[in-house]
Order: sequence, then C-alpha cells, then structure tokens
Amino acid sequence: MAQTRETPAEFEKGRIKALQEERLHIQKKTFTKWINSFLHKARMEVEDLFLDLADGKKLLKLLEIISGEKLGKPNNGRMRVHKIENVNKSLAFLHTKVRPRCAWKASVLRILLTGIPGSSSG
Repeated sequence: MAQTRETPAEFEKGRIKALQEERLHIQKKTFTKWINSFLHKARMEVEDLFLDLADGKKLLKLLEIISGEKLGKPNNGRMRVHKIENVNKSLAFLHTKVRPRCAWKASVLRILLTGIPGSSSG
C-alpha cells in the first residue's frame, strides 16, 4: 500500500490550524487567570471559562468586583432561562459601560456569549 505524502499546502493549512488552536488555548488560560485574580476576593474560582460563566452567576460577581457597583442577586434557578437572565443582566450592565468601538471588549463579549450553550455568535 502506497503512503500518500502531504502537500505543502495541506501542511500549511494543518500548521495554521494547530497555531490557531494553541493561541485559543493560551488566551482562554490567560483570561481564566485574570478572572480568578478578581474572583478570589469573593472566594470564587473559574476552572473552565466557558462552563463556569455560562450560568451568569460568577460573571455578575466579577462585574461587581471590577466595577465596585452592586448588580443585584443572580437568579439561582437551574433552568436555561434563568441562566440566560443572569447573562443578559451582565451584558446589559456592560452595555452601559463599554464603548462598542473597543475591539478587545467586543472580543470579551463574544467569548462570553459563545460560552452559553445553544447561543449563536455572529
């Protein structure tokens, strides 16, 4: 059986994909550490960025710590609608504070939105 060799174009595509995945992993790890540097004040911790912020509870606490403002109690329900309510509360708060032209802030919002199961990013 003859072994097929990878073409230079295929190699390049594979290398680019690997580098993109590595970059995403590093960004996720860095952002998780940054979040935890604030959440430790509330004796909370994020292990998996997407899973732990998906219900909006830790996200609300993070925003309270960073802003110094009270955002109210999160909805402690377990249904998807309760989780979305918490995330929407966080996003509404951010909308009042964040200028849309700031690219890194828009990236953070996009990351947080994609952490919600069933959401679509655009």
